[in-house]
Amino acid sequence: MSKHSAQTPGGIHVLHNWAFADKAARLAATGFVAGDVGKWALQEDEGSLWRLENHDPITWRPLSAGLRYSAKSEEASSTTDTDWQEKVSLSIPDTLPPGSYVVHYSAEVAISGAGSGNCAVQVEAGGTEFGGRETDNRYQTTFAGCFPVQLTEPQAPFSIDMNFHAGTGTTAWIQRARLLLEWPG
Repeated sequence: MSKHSAQTPGGIHVLHNWAFADKAARLAATGFVAGDVGKWALQEDEGSLWRLENHDPITWRPLSAGLRYSAKSEEASSTTDTDWQEKVSLSIPDTLPPGSYVVHYSAEVAISGAGSGNCAVQVEAGGTEFGGRETDNRYQTTFAGCFPVQLTEPQAPFSIDMNFHAGTGTTAWIQRARLLLEWPG
């Protein structure tokens, strides 16, 4: 048996133990045993590497340096409407693997007008409301935070929305709105 240090170019083995044409072929594969856990598969259609995490049930985890998706809307928007208005949306067409994600959000908000209303902002991820805040501040206020999102199964597409509305008799202002989805991998 030759040592890695003695191998010449072309004689070095590949990282992966299996190669699958695409996702369907990788997910359809069977016959893994406990000794296969920790070995890698190449998914050829996208060049991705997948680690076998469990052989029963078969569980794959992608090799990743993490995922980051972001969206922003710098310009100022205003509304007198009391119904939710979309400010910025982050639509992710890729399939997100199961795991723990973090959504970061920020925006500058304010209100104007003689009414006693407010400006309300909400953040939704995958159709579920996670963050919300109201302000009756007539000066600029920063609305920012983060929250975890746990995906128990692959999701595609996946969207995150930042919406805002005005209270009665006021104008709500929002600018520099940002959304960021991170998955440490």
